[in-house]
Amino acid sequence: MVDGENLGTVTPRRGQPDPDALDLPSESQFDVDATAGAPRAAVPDLTDGTVSTPERTTAGDPAEGENLGAKVASGAKWSMLGNIITRAGSLVIGIVVANMVGAEGIGVFAIAMTVGQMLLTFIDMGLGTDLVRGTEEEMERKAPTIATLGMTFCTAGAVALFLGAGAIANALGTPGATALLKVYSLMVFIGGLAIVPQGVLTRRIDQKSLAFAIMANFIVGNALTLGLLFATSIGVLALPIGAVTGMAIEVALFYVFAKRGLRFGWDRTVMRSALGFGAPVAGSNVLQVLLGNVDKLVVAPILGPMRLGHYTMAANISNWPVSVFGLVVRSVAMPAFTHTKPKDRDPVLTLGCQLTWLIAFPIGLMLALFAHDVILFVYNPEFEKSIPLLAILGIYGAIRVMFDTLTGYLYARGNSRAVLQANVAWVIVLFAATWVAARTWGTEGAALAQVFTVVVVALPIFLWSAQKTGASIVDILKSLLPATVACIPAAVVSVLLSRWVDSFHFTGNLRLDSMIGLAVGGLSFLAIYIPLVHKKVRASIAAMRAPVEEPEPVLP
Repeated sequence: MVDGENLGTVTPRRGQPDPDALDLPSESQFDVDATAGAPRAAVPDLTDGTVSTPERTTAGDPAEGENLGAKVASGAKWSMLGNIITRAGSLVIGIVVANMVGAEGIGVFAIAMTVGQMLLTFIDMGLGTDLVRGTEEEMERKAPTIATLGMTFCTAGAVALFLGAGAIANALGTPGATALLKVYSLMVFIGGLAIVPQGVLTRRIDQKSLAFAIMANFIVGNALTLGLLFATSIGVLALPIGAVTGMAIEVALFYVFAKRGLRFGWDRTVMRSALGFGAPVAGSNVLQVLLGNVDKLVVAPILGPMRLGHYTMAANISNWPVSVFGLVVRSVAMPAFTHTKPKDRDPVLTLGCQLTWLIAFPIGLMLALFAHDVILFVYNPEFEKSIPLLAILGIYGAIRVMFDTLTGYLYARGNSRAVLQANVAWVIVLFAATWVAARTWGTEGAALAQVFTVVVVALPIFLWSAQKTGASIVDILKSLLPATVACIPAAVVSVLLSRWVDSFHFTGNLRLDSMIGLAVGGLSFLAIYIPLVHKKVRASIAAMRAPVEEPEPVLP
């Protein structure tokens, strides 16, 4: 259940991770957010998960055009716009859909989506990343062979998923996911069609076209999903149908905007190079997907789709801080760290962690404190069993935003291997802990395993890596104290007020009474917290904006 990209807008996608994440040489000094260019399913935000790897790609040689800087800035703007619109919209639509299909439907959907995402991520084999990382001439030379490889892998994967849907669903304890997996096999096939045109648009830094394609996917896919839910009785099957349709629209627009057709070819040299580069990329991508979904893969066969649905919705809400701030942190942190010179007890990371915690921690804490009112206001009483899970997972999302800051720092300082090693250790311990805890204590145990693993395993590893890279663990931990201390009186007073208000049941309507309790609790919390920290927030922002010396180039 990691940051990332979240199955976090439940979007199965071909990953295009930063080549630096694998200690692979980058051919450009310019970083472009490639998030908007990843083909995705326009499905509502029903599950959590995030990606801890910054989603960017290389743009090629800076000498290719005098206006590259302007193109990068424009690309970042359009990428950010597309993500904000789709994430915000997916969140709202996800709430509507969850209330319509119920907890068991969400559990079935979560498993089908996880399997589809993992397969699509693996069989992409990093081909899109390899296509983007070279020059324009190299891209044109590679494109036909990569198109052939991509379609071969994705077609084989789609056929395998379609034929094995029943066996996979039964193995994961969700036989109801069989039909959904068969529909998602079409998405795997479409993913092969997307590799080249998406790579071309990303290579050209044409994020405006990518953003339009994604928004078209989002509008068409979700409109169809909602229409099917309201007008038919097919239930949760409406979600993959809408998702596949939206993705087909997106990929068609990729071809239109790229102004090219589908061309196949074969060059053995290109094939060897692409697979040699792409294999570790695919491995890293699958690792990120596992980090975001290992809890679901464990909970489903042990506890069944109904309890997975309760768990999924609590995990999704706990991920709100990541959805709200994670994208901003990923977009800003690494460029900020890149433009500072490494120093002993690196103050820029301390400032970044302090500012992140000042904003993210109170949000995560409020989700945990007011879990009862949040769940009953956002969802219907069927999801009442999600309340104790959100109380456990609430602060998890705030910690995940911290990982985005730490990861950006490690990448900017050239220590990407530490991120990969930390993620490997994390996923191994997470799987074992979740398996034992879920069998012993049910969904509450699975939630506790997430918190335990992130606090006891992942966070110490990331902090230790940051210290070895030049930061100070002591300074970082001290920087978290102002927000942590300020939250204590805010939490005590707001919880007392919220429970007092809840006891009156003013309207007799569960959702309205929960909204009133949530409003009173949240506003009273902020009324106490903000005056205690606003000077610290302003000082941190001013310090981050202060002029800094440009760093020496970091050699691979």
